[in-house]
Amino acid sequence: MQKLKEISKIVWNFIYTNGLFISFGIAILLTRAIIGFKYLPFADDWFLYMGDAPIITPEKIAIRPLAALVDVFVLIPLRNHLWIPSLFLTLLLALTAIMLVKILRKNKVYVGGLFLIILTIFPLTIEGTYWLCAAMRIIISLFLVTSSAWFIVKWSQSDKVWWLIPSLICAIASVFFYETFLPVMIIFLMYLVWQTNGKTLAWQRILAYSIPLIATALFLAWYTNHTNSAEISTRGGFIKGDIIGHTIDVLFALRSVFVTVGKNIVWQGFITFMRQGYYVFYIITAIASAALGYFSALYMRQRGKGLRGIIVAIILIGAGLSMPFVLELIRMPTRMVYSAFFGIALLIDVVLGWVLHGKVGRIIYGAIIACTCFICVSATSYQVELYNRASNIDYYVAEQLCQKDKIIDPDTLSFLLVPKGMEYMPDSAEYLESIKLSVENYACVTGAIKHMKNVREINNILTVKVDEEMGLHGVHIGVNSNFYILTPEYKVVDAVLTEHAKGYNVSFTNGNRFGDLMYTIEGYVRLVQ
Repeated sequence: MQKLKEISKIVWNFIYTNGLFISFGIAILLTRAIIGFKYLPFADDWFLYMGDAPIITPEKIAIRPLAALVDVFVLIPLRNHLWIPSLFLTLLLALTAIMLVKILRKNKVYVGGLFLIILTIFPLTIEGTYWLCAAMRIIISLFLVTSSAWFIVKWSQSDKVWWLIPSLICAIASVFFYETFLPVMIIFLMYLVWQTNGKTLAWQRILAYSIPLIATALFLAWYTNHTNSAEISTRGGFIKGDIIGHTIDVLFALRSVFVTVGKNIVWQGFITFMRQGYYVFYIITAIASAALGYFSALYMRQRGKGLRGIIVAIILIGAGLSMPFVLELIRMPTRMVYSAFFGIALLIDVVLGWVLHGKVGRIIYGAIIACTCFICVSATSYQVELYNRASNIDYYVAEQLCQKDKIIDPDTLSFLLVPKGMEYMPDSAEYLESIKLSVENYACVTGAIKHMKNVREINNILTVKVDEEMGLHGVHIGVNSNFYILTPEYKVVDAVLTEHAKGYNVSFTNGNRFGDLMYTIEGYVRLVQ
């Protein structure tokens, strides 16, 4: 009996000490448990992993070369078991968030459950932390930045300069996985080194300060050497003029992401998910959320005033959002701003911890975290469901295309005509980078067909969306080309083309009209309905 009491005491002490991280781990796993921890490919996954052969080409390594190596030697061989890297990345994200909490604590910046939720479970981050081709780059890059910071902390505590070697290696590797973390890495590592003033030798601090600078120099050298690559040129270079106009455009794009998109993804996603009747899931989520709120409130006793944390957070937010302001091409998918969520999570948690004092303050803080966790787990789970449903539609469309006799005939071209808006997943948030189906571009749908047919080389299936131009150079309609129509029910049916003075009338086989392929300039037509 006495031994049982001792064991119970050890278990309770472990839970009491690590309850914050245990409840957080359960919460993040719940967002993947909603679909049974499986992972189905969608969007760029189709051509990066499902359709590509495992070979290295100069184009693959022109940008984010380490990510390309992981693509080729890890993810492509696991193409039929993508749940393994997906689950691994989820666990790695949780570990990284916990490491950041511990690093910040060691530098007298105290954060709790709210920081963990916003960084990993907040629905606006799901594109960058669940979608495999983005998550592999973003999560590993964040982990490497965090590891670099961890080694700097180890150096500052032990005064053993060799800890700076793995810190440098991790810093360099991080920018070759995902360059958007570069400004955050510079600010965070330099802040940690600055914190060691008076505790470490000056020459060692100079070495430590040089770590992010060396990583930056190597990244810029690689980028400069590959500027002619199609992988880089399609993304645009650095801004060349009209800085004011460009800045205004970026600010409006950021507003769209954080206000319009955030509202659609978070609140509408939560409401929709709560109508689906997953009552057992709701109960488990409520328990995990309550536990996270309780342990976060308990941890607040250790917190002091957070002015230092607020200043650091604001600088990190600016660093995380800096890339779009210096790049010419304005693309603002939510994954592009994920690097700012480190600072955003830090700022919100530190401010709340500073404002809410005493027993009542801790209760309010815990309640806020519990409610936030429940809403975020629910809304994020809905997003994961949408991604899963999108992949099922992709499979359905690809299977139908595979049944077409000439789909892999090297002497023909095939065109899939897509009605307006059908490239987006139904019920997904309406914004620039909504959840897209494989029919959004030829590479994705071709990758899906390659996977279905188990062939690596087939003729591209060119998707043509309404109001989109299509080149007809070398295409003789009716002789060496096949046209199909995607119906609102995602059925792939044959199209009948009839030439007229301004282009081609497109109709279904039963004679019903679909639209027109109208001549624009020489060799091009535009699909109109």
